Amino acid sequence: MSGKVQYVYRLYSKNNPATPLSVLSNTLNLYKNEYSGYEAEKRSGRSVHILINNPENGLDYIQLYRISYSISGQLPKISLIKDEKLSGSLIDTGQDIEELGISEFLSMFTPYIYPKQIESKGDYLFAANMEYS
Repeated sequence: MSGKVQYVYRLYSKNNPATPLSVLSNTLNLYKNEYSGYEAEKRSGRSVHILINNPENGLDYIQLYRISYSISGQLPKISLIKDEKLSGSLIDTGQDIEELGISEFLSMFTPYIYPKQIESKGDYLFAANMEYS
């Protein structure tokens, strides 16, 4: 891996739906040293070690996504890199399970809206007192 990376994840269990995606992590710069980086889109031999606290809510599987910025100003590459039982730490070695398009990834961020009241009037449906998750 080279360039910059960010991570996002969601948790799930075998019998329950997945959580919404987490917020994006801070950007990590993958450099050779403080003065120079690696060539764009070249394998650097570096990996990222990610520590995750196991939640107490019974969700014991994780899907981890990497957003890679190899060339400044171009669209990032988004990949599912882990889909496994949660063990407390993960290592990103640059291997991908599946690559996602930008629109497919952004559609995963759609918030869930729960109205507390729904009323209809004149063939229109009105929702009020909404909660977002």
